[in-house]
Amino acid sequence: MPEPDALASEGWFNNRWRPAMAWLWFTTSAFDFILFPILNAMAAGAKMIPYAPWDPITLKGGGLFHMAMGAVVGVATWQRTQEKLAIMKTDSGSYSESSHTIETVTSKDAVKPTDTSTSTRAG
Repeated sequence: MPEPDALASEGWFNNRWRPAMAWLWFTTSAFDFILFPILNAMAAGAKMIPYAPWDPITLKGGGLFHMAMGAVVGVATWQRTQEKLAIMKTDSGSYSESSHTIETVTSKDAVKPTDTSTSTRAG
C-alpha cells in the first residue's frame, strides 16, 4: 500500500482516473439506453425515418463493454478503498475526503477511546 505522502503527491490523472471511468460508463449507458431510444422514437414519429426499435450499441458483442467497464470500475473502487483504509490505520496522518490531501494529526488532536469493559460493579 502507498504511504500517505505518496498519495498526497499524486498528480491529477492518478487521483481522478477512477471517477472519470465511472462517469464515462454512466454517460455511455445513459446515451445508449435513454437518450438514443428517445431520439429514435421522435425521429420515427416525425416521419424522418421508418420506425425500428433501438438496438443498444453497447450490448453488441455480448455486452463486453459493460463487463469490462464493470470490472475496471469495481476493481478500482476496491483498490482505492484499500488505500484509504491503509491511510486511516496509520498514526501519522489522516485522509481528508474534501480536499484529497493528507493532513498531519498531532497526538494532542487524537482522541483516544475509553475502555468501558473494565467498569467496576458492586456485587
